[in-house]
Amino acid sequence: MKEARLVRDIDVYERLVQAKEYELRWRGEKDLGDFFVQWEEMITTTEIKKWPKSLLHERETFWSGRKAGAVIIFVLGM
Repeated sequence: MKEARLVRDIDVYERLVQAKEYELRWRGEKDLGDFFVQWEEMITTTEIKKWPKSLLHERETFWSGRKAGAVIIFVLGM
């Protein structure tokens, strides 16, 4: 049964990764915060429970930059 829990937890983690990537792809126009609310209750194995922490930090950094009104300027052709 330990293997089944690991697979389930990896699946939950993969959904978090996909949600974060989707938010980045849409440049913050889509907020999928609901996916990140109860992950600690959903991931039960100690091995996998460590993984989302850096992912969530990256997501928080992204959203704090969006809320601060960060401007990104691309210069093409020189």
